[in-house]
Amino acid sequence: MPNIPTKPHSLYNKKLTLFTNICSQSWRLFYYYIKPFIKHTSEQKLDHLSEILIWAHDQLGRVGLCGGEDGAFLRLILSHVSEKDLQYSHELYQCCKCLFDTNMIANPNQILIDHKCKSANFGTEAATILFNSLRPQLIGRLDGQSIRSIPKEMKDTLDKIAILFKNPPLEHVYVKRNSKAIELLLHSDIDITLVNPNRPQHLAVYEVPAVCQDISSVCFDLYSLQGKLLLNSYYSAKQDQQSLAALKSAVEKFKFHLFVKPFDIDAWVSLGNCFLMLSYEKLGSKIAEYVDRQDISSYQKKAFHCFVRASKLEMKQRNSLSVDYQFELTNTLWGNFGLLCLSILSAPMNGIALTGSSSTVLETWNKKSKSLQENSIEASTNTDLETEKLSLEKSKKYLYGIAAFLFKRAYEKNSFSWIFMLRLAHIYRKLDRPPKV
Repeated sequence: MPNIPTKPHSLYNKKLTLFTNICSQSWRLFYYYIKPFIKHTSEQKLDHLSEILIWAHDQLGRVGLCGGEDGAFLRLILSHVSEKDLQYSHELYQCCKCLFDTNMIANPNQILIDHKCKSANFGTEAATILFNSLRPQLIGRLDGQSIRSIPKEMKDTLDKIAILFKNPPLEHVYVKRNSKAIELLLHSDIDITLVNPNRPQHLAVYEVPAVCQDISSVCFDLYSLQGKLLLNSYYSAKQDQQSLAALKSAVEKFKFHLFVKPFDIDAWVSLGNCFLMLSYEKLGSKIAEYVDRQDISSYQKKAFHCFVRASKLEMKQRNSLSVDYQFELTNTLWGNFGLLCLSILSAPMNGIALTGSSSTVLETWNKKSKSLQENSIEASTNTDLETEKLSLEKSKKYLYGIAAFLFKRAYEKNSFSWIFMLRLAHIYRKLDRPPKV
């Protein structure tokens, strides 16, 4: 490549641009010409066409010519190697560096080379291309529950993409309706009869089309990945105010994801576990005795609704779920759902989450009536409260039965875990029933 003068003339710039574009067009033409003749089978370790593209990128990059035609050749390489799972991840990251000046690395021993090519403006189009390249890498690592194996550069890139998609596309009619229906569900009272597998749960949500002009494809997975990263960081970090903030942020991300994909069972399970952890945080606080138990019960109610929703979706999607994922639900859904029921019933909560808004109003009115010494009203409200207490005792007994059902379900999936049998014995003791083998 000829030496470039310090202040090149406009004619030189035009010739250099023309030459760069010709190089890019030539390789793209060559790619489309030889592609039908090169067949890659699963038995082959290497994809010969990918190897040719990588070699061509390396040769063009050495002389700063790989970014011609606004990165058309680099985009071609990205679209090809992104279909090859993790085999060519380094080339994928190298293309992203040349296109968008990012520094994603999967292996610290691998180095990304600066090819001195002009980077594209980082807008929604660039973020979409980058996210589609990043998504399979993150999903593969998060499925292994190994957040420590996710490089900082990869997290920083995801944060860079998220800046352009801070909120879900609520302007879309389906997303807007889904958000209202889900928020209404989360703030409603508990109906324990919905746990019955034969009773449907009516939730007015709509499936958003995967290909939609009003919604970027990034929105269908971005919030879920962010939520999983935050939730995993909470599990692996020291429990403090920072980890609690990460847990609350995970709640928002999973809700955003469900607004777009309301039939995603994994997101409902994750959201339920977030609310469950928030209730544990409140219960385990050093100043728990000074915390309003209504605040804790609100988290328990929301977790209950999420787990019920996930159980209904699991029943509908059971045939399409993998065996490994069904085994994973042993703890994340059935086991944790059972623990939630016991947490609701145990001290200091004692079933507060099972009471509806009407009982709260009655209790408040009863306290006011005592201060005003309105005996007639006091007698009336006391009678209503006694009825509520009797109803609560029945609900608590029924919830113990539900917890037993959930732990049995978990034991069916994982009969090697003794902890489920231990919890069943605890429930039978509470119900004064002899344990059964």
